[in-house]
Formats: sequence, structure tokens, C-alpha cells
Amino acid sequence: MAKLHDARVVKIFFSSPFGGMEEEREELTRRYFPSIHHLCNSYGLQFAAVDMRWGITSESSDNAQVISICLREIDRSDMFIGFFGQRYGWHGADDAGLQKNFDNAMSLYPWLEKFRDKSVTELEFLHGFLNDPGHLPAAIFFRDKGYDDTVREEGLVKGDKKQVFKYSAESKLSSKLMDDLKERISKHREKSLGVHMDYKTPAEAAKIMYDTIMSYLKDTLLADFSAEKLSLREELLSEHQAFLSSRCNIFVHGEIYLQQLNKHLLSEQGKNTLVVGGAGSGKSALLCNWISALQKDNNNYIVVYHFIGYADGSTDVNSMLSRITKEFKYVLSKMMDGSAVHQDDVEDFQGDDSQNDAEKTHILVQRLLAALDKVISIGKTPVLVLDGLDKIVNVSVIKKVLFWLPIHFPASAMVVLSTMDSDTATIDELRSRKYHFIHIDPLPNEYKHEMCVKTLKETGKELSPTQLDRIVTAAMTKNPLFLKITLSELVAFGYFRLLDKKIDSLITSESIEALFLQVLARLEEDYNVDDYHGNLVEQVMSSIMLSSQGLSETEIKQIFTIPDHVWSPFYFAIEKLVISQSGRIQFGYKELGQGVKTKYLMDEDKKQFYLRKLVEFYTVELQKLDQSDCLHGGNLKVFSAANELPHLILQLGDAEQLITCLSNFFVFSHLESKSPYHLIQLWHQTGLHGTDIAEKLLASFDKRISEIYLQMEEEQLLETSESPGLKLFQYLLSVDNALTIGGYTEARKTVIERAITIAKDGMEQGMGERGAEYWEKHLMTLKYKLACIYCESYHTAEQGIQLHQDYVKYYESKLDKDDISPEIEVQLGHAFHGIGVGYYYLQNYEETSKYMEKSLEHHEKSGIGTKNDVGATMSMIASCLLKQGEFEKALEYQDKAIEAFETYYFGENPPIIGEMLANKALCLRNLGRMDEAEAMYRRSLDVKIKAVGRDHDTVAMTFLNLSALEGIRDHNEKSIELTEEAIQIYETLGETWNNPKYVAALENRFRAYVCMNSFARADEGFITLLDWRLSDGSMDNCLGTVYLDMGRYFLREKMYEKAYKVLYALIGSKYRQHNHHVAYILLDMACDNLPSQNYEQLPEDYRIAYAVEQEPAEVSLMKTLVTGHLIPSNNIEEVVRVISRHHDQVNASEVFIHTMAWCIDGDGQINEELQQAILSEGLRKHPEDLDLHINLAKSYCRIDRQDLALPHAVKVADQQLDNPQLLLFTAHTAAQANEHDVCSKWCTYLLEHFSDESITTPVHNIMKYADEMRENQQQEDQSTNQEQST
Repeated sequence: MAKLHDARVVKIFFSSPFGGMEEEREELTRRYFPSIHHLCNSYGLQFAAVDMRWGITSESSDNAQVISICLREIDRSDMFIGFFGQRYGWHGADDAGLQKNFDNAMSLYPWLEKFRDKSVTELEFLHGFLNDPGHLPAAIFFRDKGYDDTVREEGLVKGDKKQVFKYSAESKLSSKLMDDLKERISKHREKSLGVHMDYKTPAEAAKIMYDTIMSYLKDTLLADFSAEKLSLREELLSEHQAFLSSRCNIFVHGEIYLQQLNKHLLSEQGKNTLVVGGAGSGKSALLCNWISALQKDNNNYIVVYHFIGYADGSTDVNSMLSRITKEFKYVLSKMMDGSAVHQDDVEDFQGDDSQNDAEKTHILVQRLLAALDKVISIGKTPVLVLDGLDKIVNVSVIKKVLFWLPIHFPASAMVVLSTMDSDTATIDELRSRKYHFIHIDPLPNEYKHEMCVKTLKETGKELSPTQLDRIVTAAMTKNPLFLKITLSELVAFGYFRLLDKKIDSLITSESIEALFLQVLARLEEDYNVDDYHGNLVEQVMSSIMLSSQGLSETEIKQIFTIPDHVWSPFYFAIEKLVISQSGRIQFGYKELGQGVKTKYLMDEDKKQFYLRKLVEFYTVELQKLDQSDCLHGGNLKVFSAANELPHLILQLGDAEQLITCLSNFFVFSHLESKSPYHLIQLWHQTGLHGTDIAEKLLASFDKRISEIYLQMEEEQLLETSESPGLKLFQYLLSVDNALTIGGYTEARKTVIERAITIAKDGMEQGMGERGAEYWEKHLMTLKYKLACIYCESYHTAEQGIQLHQDYVKYYESKLDKDDISPEIEVQLGHAFHGIGVGYYYLQNYEETSKYMEKSLEHHEKSGIGTKNDVGATMSMIASCLLKQGEFEKALEYQDKAIEAFETYYFGENPPIIGEMLANKALCLRNLGRMDEAEAMYRRSLDVKIKAVGRDHDTVAMTFLNLSALEGIRDHNEKSIELTEEAIQIYETLGETWNNPKYVAALENRFRAYVCMNSFARADEGFITLLDWRLSDGSMDNCLGTVYLDMGRYFLREKMYEKAYKVLYALIGSKYRQHNHHVAYILLDMACDNLPSQNYEQLPEDYRIAYAVEQEPAEVSLMKTLVTGHLIPSNNIEEVVRVISRHHDQVNASEVFIHTMAWCIDGDGQINEELQQAILSEGLRKHPEDLDLHINLAKSYCRIDRQDLALPHAVKVADQQLDNPQLLLFTAHTAAQANEHDVCSKWCTYLLEHFSDESITTPVHNIMKYADEMRENQQQEDQSTNQEQST
């Protein structure tokens, strides 16, 4: 089976002498290469034509590397095409320069010794075909001599010596060598793809070469390619084995670490180990040598290893899990029955289309653990070695650290990992998992010496003892990477007399980065060749540094128009400094990248130049897709432009260009399908609001519709195929998904409505494979999404509930017809959940709970309901319980919701997890567990920011949650800071007055101001907020206490009109159902200080009298009415009625005592008539109440109606005989009322029972007064009698 050398590139080597073959090459390049490119691209591959037509650079020639470079390129090629004219090519056993090339290539190709008289081109023919006919697909072509003779004669006629030279044989010897070559090739023609001995013209040859290449690609190489993709175990294993071997060659300073690994291996508990060290410290070498020793010396272990970053796909988590599980199964199968496990049993796990990546990872982890258990069950110890955790590609911002690595492995298994010492997140995580740590220390001098000797010996080099000592004792060479690079540079250095100076310059470098600066300088000296215009090293290295995921060889060569003969030697020179992942070249060491940045990219103009160069290249590549038939960027497996362009444009700082890029149909849909959270963070960088983003993306959609329409029109498919809008429908769903993740709710409505229109068209057309039923299903889904949006606002919740109910009816009708359907049960579960959400926003928590329970019932009944669905419903139930004050139960449900979501999003922390944590924090807050609540809110914030960036609605909400928490703690300044964070986010998003959450944030800020008594700060903008609430009709949702406190403040500051406005609005809301009496009182106070028409214009239910009728037991309301309205109008009857009604509510006689005090005005004047009416009403209800009697008696006395007072005084005196003052009052009242007997009675009682002078003296005075009154009365009576008798 044919295999590609590079899984991403089809590489064909074209071999011929340098002169006389230009026409064939040009014909191929212009006419046929584009078709080959197209064929390869259709398989997701690149085509690379390796063409040394311009010869080897003078530098390479001077260094005698021509033969080596050419043959090494053949080694990397998948096909060999050779063609000759009359010239044999560069040859000569006595050519010193050529023979030096032979010498330098001998170490790699020892067979060359026998062919020193052959030309370089024949050497290529030998390596590509004759040495091992058939090992490499090859086609050989020789041009008819007649053509060369004709062209040569034309040159003679024109006097063109070059033309004559290129079409003439060099000599008789060369002709003889050529004939010999032809004869040998002809003998092996059957093992070639074709041998053509006398093609007539360059055009004919180019056509035959093209047909031969296309036939081989279609029938063999690419035909096998698909099958090869299904089974990559052997290929991948060989790549890992090659790395293992390469790191076992030179290994020093490792015994102590090997002993530690073996110690952990033999331990009965806690085997798992992490090897930590700096770049190039020898971590990989240690593990490779340990693995080799383990495989050789002990049969009790099954060892599976994986070197991350050194094999295709090795950095992808799911590919890695799949591969290592497959290896354990493979080895296990061979041990159990002696044969490899069937292919079907070890194929890569692809998962179900309905499963997200997290679910697939979870399944792969379970399969790995099951495989390890199986190994243990047959008495073997499984050993898993993963080298280079720091190189794992984490394409999603929501992934947890080491989410894919099981926390608990079987006790008998051993897991050995390695990572850089700078990978703190991984180190901290594994420390929390109780891993053993092995730290790689700097190299001691004796090991440095050993490493130097071994390395140099491999290359046939040797240093003097003095030179070696200088290297060994240098401080920086304690780092193995530094030492390795130093030795590599010395091996590449060709000037022996300058060697000491070179050593000094290398070992005095202050850092690895500084050492790489010298490497870059040396590369420039060696590979910036005269016949290439430009700084090759700078161009290539700067471009790789600026890229996001590296560049492919093909891209690099195309961007800078680098010919193969310039590229190949340079690539071979940097091969050990870079890594290739999926065909993309990246730096193998971050210090190299830092060196490139320091040397080339500190100059901003130069950096901008390379960025623009890359952007221009990818923009052109992107434009080519406009003419394609691609319907969605997610269908493009390899799409470098989508991955690189945004990253490059961000570095340029060109916001408009970034918007254009992200709006591109292909870029957007590709990124949405591969890394949607990263896409949203990119959109945040543009500063656009959600509606603007939707507008741009819909414009891109319309543009693509036009392009597809023109294609269909040209192909006459308009009448027989789906319309372009239907074909591109998936794009709109992608837009909606991205806007959902971004939290752009308003923008989603426009997109969904557009999609609904297209789905309706689909139902009407009903064409193709996707008939009316398909579009009807999508139409209902879109309506469901719209209903969900409506349900999350109190303004539109009822509309959303109705849409959900329509959705329920639709699927219930399907259920009746199709009997039980798990899929329909799930849809019903979703709809009932949506209805419950609507009722939640309408604050009908009883209905919410009812529908959430129905949702759970349908999900459970379906048998396929996801943890995601269950978690969402559990969380809503918890929210209802919170509103109903059942905090402990709410916490229980919220924990269940979190558990469900974490299971569903295995290894991930999407924003919904952050929401769940925030909800749990709210439960804790209501339980008074403030510190725990804060910690949970902080976790929520971390999860959300990592997932969607700081500028997101969901992040703002958590800031508000924290602000409320700090407000409860009375940390108001901190509360304000957190609120400002939320407000800033909403303003950045453009989600201000159109977003109720923004308004809530403003209210929260005012609340903090009020709590701090900073009313002046609160006054700024408060009325604007009030006006918005009134215009929005949302006063029912306001933070009422803030408005009430602001009303008080306005009254204190005599800003009566503002106070009136605030309090009027508050009474008009549902807030008056809670503590409404205060608002009524304050509004009444405002009216007292405003023109009378303000009060007169108040509706009846805004007046204090109305409030009293509603709350007759509220004394403050009653007092305001009585003292402010009834007493000034002397409405005694109404006063008595109001007070009596209040009494009936509280049933306490004290009411009449308290309210009689209201009859005293500001000057201390008493309204006796009103007071007597109040007390009389009290006595009517409480005839035995002594306080009422005595107070009424005193009131009568004050108006000199002792006759009315005396019965009440006597009533009290009879009950309080031990109260001399009361008895004195009664005696005095009787005296004034001329009730002498009564007066005498009480005076006598007082003298008999009290001897204190303070009592007896007043008694005698009263008696004296009474006697005088009696005498006066007798005199008056006598005088009256005399007058009558007269």
C-alpha cells in the first residue's frame, strides 16, 4: 500500500540536468500543475513539486552539499519523474568540487562510492529508481535526439552560444555514459510507471508526465489514501518509535532519575509520577531510555508511550486517548491469543454525531480505564508514558486543566508524565492529585563532558582538551538544551582556525534566547544566498513566529516565491529546531521564537510588513473560495486562512479588516464549527455590538447566496435544485449559535426570523432529499428558539409561553400518530422547560415548578434526555425554591444541576457551568454563608471570563451578584466597584437602556450610594433612571427601597417636585403592596409643600385616605390623615370614625389615649372638643377603662365643666384609693362642682389615711374652699329666697 511521507503533502521530485530542459518544466508548471494541485486539494492534501531546476546555491556548492541535498529531497518524495535531453549533467571523477560533494554525502549514502564518475542527475536517477527499482514510483523520459539537433542548429544560425551549449552533449564520454544509463533503465522498465525513450517535443513529454502522474495519484496513491486514513496504528507507532530511538542515542546524567522511576514503579501505592524540567533539560531522553530498559528487561509490564508533538495528530487529546487505548488493546490481544486484534476492534472511536467533544472524550477515558483494568486482570502492570504535556493543543478556552486525564487510575497501573517547569497549571493540578515529582537538575560537569564527547563522535568531530574544558566549565552549558545547540553550531562551523573564537561567542551567551540569536546569524550567513533576493532566514522565521499555528512548507514557498533549491538546504538546516504538526512548521523551542522576535520583529515597521505579507497571502487564498461550491466553512477540513487571518489582523491592530475577516462567510462558519468561544472573543475585539455583528453576517449570507445563484444559473440547476438560501440554511443556524454564545439576545431575533422565512420557503418547495417534513421540523425548532428568547423577558414572556404551547401541540400531535418516540419526548421536555421559564419571569413560581416537573418527566420518559437538559431543569426548580424561601432545598437541587452539567460537559467549563455556580452562590448567600457564597461567585467569574471573555452579559451578571453580596456585608464601596465593572461591560456591549440588567446594575449602584448616605452622588442620573422605568413600564421590577430612600432625601433637601415624581411612581407600582404606607406618607408630605393642585390631581387611590382605608391598622397612615387633613378641617366625626376603625383592628384602648395627643397644636393649644369626642368614643368601647375616664375628666375641667368631669373622676377614685393625687383631684373637682358631700367624703378619707403634710395641707385648702363655696352658695340661696318672698 502506497503511503505519503508527509500525511498532508503529495511531493513529486522532478529530476533533469539544469540546462536544456526548461521548456518541459515550464509546460508542466503553467499547464498541468494547477490540475494536480486541484486533485490533491480535493483530498485535503497539498501538492509540492520538488524542482531543483535553477541548481544548487553557490553557498551549498561551496559547502559541497549538492548531492546530499538532492538525494535527501528524493527521500522525502512520493514519486520520481526523471527526464533527459542530450546533456548528461555535472560529472567528472577528476572534478575536485564534485568529488568533495561525494565525500560529504557518503555518511548518509555510502553506495555513492561506486559512482564517483556519474553525473549528479544520474545519481538522482539511481536513488530514485535504479538502486531499488519499484521502491519509489518512477517515470523516466528521454528526449529524441532529433529535437536537440534542430534546436542546436537554430542556435548556431542565431549565434546563440548558450542555446548551442544547452542542446549539445558535453563530450563523447558523456554520450557514452548516457547510453549506458538508458540501457540500464530500459532493463527495469516493467518496475516503473513508464519509460519513454524518445519523446518528440517538450509539450509531448509534459503531457505524458501529467497523464502518468494523474493516473498514479488517482488509481494508487490517493485511492489508497482513504484506506490508509482508516488504519494509522502502524504509521503512528513508527513515528513514536523513531523519536524513542533518537533520544536513546545520547543520554547522560540519568541514573539517579531512572532509579527514582523504578522506585515508584515498584511502590504498592502512589506510582504516578511527573517529570519536570526546563526546555532541553533531558526529560524526553530520560523517559525514552527508561522505556527501552523496561521493554528489554521485564515481561511483567505492558508499556504504551506517546510523545506529544512528535507525530501527526499527537497533540490532539481525543486522538491521543484513542491511540493509547488502541495500543493497550493491541498488545493485550497479542498476549492473550497470539494475534493482533481485529481492525474493527481497534479503530479510532469517532463517536455519534449527537455527541459533543466532551462526551466523546468522556467515553474515550472510560475505554482507556477499561483497557487498563483488562491488562491488570491478566497479571500484568500497565505503564502509560506521556511526554510533553505542555505541547497539547487546547483549541477550546473552556477546557479544564488535564480534563482528559483520569483523576483515579487503577492502583496497579503506573502513569508517567512530563512537562516544562513553566507549565504551572499542569504542575499545580498534578500536585493536587498527589503525583510524585522528579525535577531534572542542571548537568554536572562530568556529564557535560560525556555529552560533548558522544555528540561530537557521532558527527566525526573532535575538540582539543582545552576547547572541551572551556565548554564544560561554562555556566550556561549546565542546561542540556544550551549545550546541545552549542555543539550543533560547532559541528556546522567550517572554519577550523576560527573555532576558538566561535566557542567563546557561543558559551558566553547569557541565555538560550541569546544563543539562538547566534544561530539565526549563522543561518543568515549560510543560507541567505546571492541568487535569492531577500533575507530568507528573516522571512521564514518571522512568518512562523507571527503565525498562530505555524506555516506549511508550501505556504512559505508561495508567500515569498522561494525556489526549491533555496528552500531545501535551509529546511534541512532548521529541521531539528522546528516541529511539524499536521504539516505546519512551528518552533520546537519557545526560546527560538523569542530570539526571532528580538532579532527581527522589534522593529514595528518590519513586523507590520510581514504581517501584511501574510494577510495578503491568506486573503487571496480566501477569495478563491468565492468561486467554489462550498456551502459551509465547517466542511473545510484544512482551512489555514480561517485560523491564521484573525490572529494576524489582530496583531496589525486593524479593526475594520478584522470585522471584514470575521464576517467572511467561510471564516465565520469554519470558526463557529471548530472553536465558537474563541470566535466570540475575536468579535469582542472588534468593539461591535450584537446587532451590528448580525447585520454583517447576514450581509455575508446574502453575498454568498448571490455567488451560489450565479453558479447554479450557469449550470442550469435553478429549476431542479434547492434554492441558494435553502442550501446555505446551516449558515444561519451557525450565526444563531454564535450569537447565543456571545449573549447577543436582541441580535438573535433578526437572524432567527430570517431563518424562519427560509424554512417556510423550504416547506413550500419541498425539493430534493430534504423534503417538506425536514423544513417543518426546522421551522418548529426556530420557533422554539424564538419562544425561549421571549420567555426570558417579563415584557414578552406571555408571547413566548404561547409559542411554546404551540410547539407542544405540534409534537403531541406527532406523538399521537407515531406512538412513543424518544425524540419527541425530548422536544416536549424542552418546550415545558421553556414554558416554566416564562412563568418564572412572570414571577408565577407555582406554575414554574409545575412545568419544570413536567419537563423532567418527559426527559426521563424519553430515555435519551441529556444531563444538560436535566441540569437546566433542576436549576430552574432551585431558583423557584429560592424565591419561595426554601434555601436548603434549593441548594440541594442546585448541586444536582451542577453535577448533571459537569457530567455532560466532561472536562469543559462552558458559561453555563459558571451560571450554575452563581446560582449555588445565591443559595449560600440566602443561607447566610457569605464567605462560601463569595468563593462560589469568584469561581463562576473565572469560568465565565475564560469561556467568553470579560465583555459578556453573563460576566456582568456575576459582577452584580458579587456587588449585592458586598452590599449585604455593608461593604458599599466594594459593592460600587463591582457594579461599575458590570455597567462598563454592558456599555461596551452596547446593551444599555434596552437591557433590563443594565438598569438593574444602575439601581444597584444607587442602592450602594444610599447605604453610604451619599445621596448627592445618587441624585446624579437618578431621575433619568426613573424616567426610563416609567417609559418602559417596569416600575414593578424596580429596587423599591432605593426609590423610597431617594424620595426621603428629596424631601429633606426640599426638592419637593422630585420627591413627588419618585413617590407617585412608586405608589403606581406593585411596590405599594409592600411597605406602601411609607410611600403614601412621603407623597402626602411632598404635596403639603407643593401647590394644592398637586394633591387635587392625585387619583383617589394615591391619596392618604385611600391608604388608611386599605390599612386601617397602620397608625402612621392614620396619624398623617388625621393631623394633616381631618383636624385642620375640624372634621371631628371623621376623626372619630377613623380612630375607632383603627381601634377595631388592634383592639386596644391605648389607641384613644395616644390619638388624643394629636389634638394639641404646635402652640400647645388643645382642641378639647375633638379630644373629648375621641375619649368618649373610647369609653363607648371600653366603659371601664380608668385612663380614658381620668383624661376625659381633665378635659372637661379645662373647659370648666367640672359637673361633667366629676362622674369620671369619681369612677377612677373608687378604683385607686391609694393614689392621693387622684383623690385630691376628685375632691377638688367635687368642690368646684358644688358637690359638697362628695368633696367632704374624699377629704375626710384623705385625712384619715394620709398624714403627710403634702397631702393634708391641700386637703385643708380644698375643705376651706369647699366651705367658702358652701357659704357663698348659702348666701346666694338666702338672697334668692328673700327676693322670691318679697
